[in-house]
Amino acid sequence: MAKGRGRGRASLTVVRFTPFDPAVKMAEAIAVEAGREIRVVKGAPVVVATVAPMTPASEKELEALNFAGYRTIAVAAGRSAPLELIGFIAFSDPPARRFGGIADRAALARRASGHDHRRRGRHRCDRRARDRAPGARLSAGRRSRERRAEGLRRLRRHFPVFPEKKFLLVKAFQQKGHAVGMCGDGANDAPALRQAQMGIAVSTATDVAKAAAGVVLTEPGLGGIVACIKEGRSAFQRVLTYTLTILINKCVTLIVLGAGLIITGHAVLTPLLQALSMLTNDFVTMARAADRARPSPYPNAWRVRNLTLAAVPLGSFRLPYLVAVLGVGWYGLRLGPGEMQTLTYAMLVFAGQGNVYVLREHGRLWSSRPAPIMLLASLCDVLLVASLAAGGVLMSPLPITVIALLAATTIVFTLAMDSIKLAVYAHLRID
Repeated sequence: MAKGRGRGRASLTVVRFTPFDPAVKMAEAIAVEAGREIRVVKGAPVVVATVAPMTPASEKELEALNFAGYRTIAVAAGRSAPLELIGFIAFSDPPARRFGGIADRAALARRASGHDHRRRGRHRCDRRARDRAPGARLSAGRRSRERRAEGLRRLRRHFPVFPEKKFLLVKAFQQKGHAVGMCGDGANDAPALRQAQMGIAVSTATDVAKAAAGVVLTEPGLGGIVACIKEGRSAFQRVLTYTLTILINKCVTLIVLGAGLIITGHAVLTPLLQALSMLTNDFVTMARAADRARPSPYPNAWRVRNLTLAAVPLGSFRLPYLVAVLGVGWYGLRLGPGEMQTLTYAMLVFAGQGNVYVLREHGRLWSSRPAPIMLLASLCDVLLVASLAAGGVLMSPLPITVIALLAATTIVFTLAMDSIKLAVYAHLRID
C-alpha cells in the first residue's frame, strides 16, 4: 500500500534500531542517507498518526483495509517532525479453515468468549457466508441473535485490546466468578496466560508463552482446544460417576451387613470375603479409566449437594433389593450361615457390576457401548465369583442354581434401577 520514492537500499544505512515496544506500539529506526539522518517508524496506525498526521485520503484507505478484514501497520518517515506517512502494510487474516472440522469450530464458537473487532468480525462472517454460497449473507435474525448473546455484548466493549490489558481482563472476569481460558502466542501474552485458570499457547508461540501456559498445542490451528475440552469433560464424567458409585455402594453395604446380622444372627460377610469383593470390583473400576465417557455439551462443575441428593433415591432403591435377597436366602432357601456369607459376597459383586453400567451413562445404559476392556473385566469378575462360589474356594459352596438365579435377578434389578436413574437425573443436574 506504500508508494515508492525511488530510494535505493544501498543509499540508506541504519545506525540505530529500536524494536517494537508494546508500551508505545511502535518500532523505530534511524538511517543515514547522504550524510543526513532519516527517522523511520512503523506500528499501530493510531500511534503513528501522532507523529505523522493522516490525510483524509489515508484515513479513508485505512478504513477500507480494516473493513476488508486486514490487520494494518502504518509506516512513516522524515528528517524532522512531523514525519510523512508513507503508507500501510496490510496483513491478510483469512478465515481459519485449518482449525479442524466445521462442527467442532461451531461448537467452540458457541461457547467461547472471544470476538474480534466489531466491523472486522462482521465482514469476516459475511465473507464466510459468501464462500459457502455465492451471493448468500448472514440473515438479519442470526446477526441479531449473535448480538444479543451476553458474552459477546460484554466483550465488544474491550476491543481493540492491547497486550497490557489482557491480564487485567482475565482478572476482571475471574473476580466475577468466571473460569477463564486464555489463548496466546507472544511474550506479551505471558502474564495473562499465567493468570488464567487455563492458559493455552498455540504451536507457534514463543518459549516464554509456552512456559507460562498450562496447555501447549502441538499442531497448527485451534482444533487442539476442542480436543482438550472434550477430554477434560470426559475425565470429569468418569470421576463423577465413580464418586456417585462410591457414595451408593459404601452406605448401602454397611446397612446391608447390619440387616444381614439381624436376619441371620450371624455375620453375613467375613473379613476375607469383604476384601475379596473389594478386590474383585476394583478390576472393573480400573477398567473404567479406558471407558468411552461421553463429554457433556456444557461446562461442568462440582455440585456436591445434588450429587448427594441423587445418591439417596438410588441407594434407597438398591437397599430393599439386597435385603430381599438375604431374606429369600435365609427364609426361603434355608441356606446355612456359611452359604449366606457366600450369597452375600456374590450378591455384592453382581449388584456392583450392574451399578457400574447404570451410572456410567446419563441416558439409558445401552445408549453407548462400553469399552472392550471394561466388558472383559466384568466378564472375568462374574466368572471368577461364580467359580469360587460354586467350587467353595475360600468360602462355603453355593448351588449353581442359586448363583444363576442371583445373576438373573441382578439383571432385572439393573434395568429397573436404570429407569430410576433417569427419573432422578431429570430432576437433579449432578454435573
